[in-house]
Amino acid sequence: MSRSMEIIFRTITAFILLWVFVQLLGKQTIAQRTYHLYIASITMGTIAGNLAFNIKIKFLYFIIAMIIMGTVVFMLNLVSDRNPRFRKCIAGEPATFSKRTNSRRFNEANGLFP
Repeated sequence: MSRSMEIIFRTITAFILLWVFVQLLGKQTIAQRTYHLYIASITMGTIAGNLAFNIKIKFLYFIIAMIIMGTVVFMLNLVSDRNPRFRKCIAGEPATFSKRTNSRRFNEANGLFP
């Protein structure tokens, strides 16, 4: 297989793997509500990028890494959904609004933009 065809195949595979994991993990991964989901999204994107273009490393190693990372994220989500104490450790304290808080000012102060 030529290098160009291998890169095309790897890129399509990386996209499909990311799509499958987003479907399995749900909208939480897209919204990146918690730190561990944000870190997992960056890590899985990096693995997918390397899968697409780093032809020196075996294809199977990337597939194994994606499956392990997806499993870890899925298990963390599962445990944090069922255990409030663990959720507090993993996700941190939720942000609360008072009725007097201007949400736009809060978002700008915390780096969140609409």
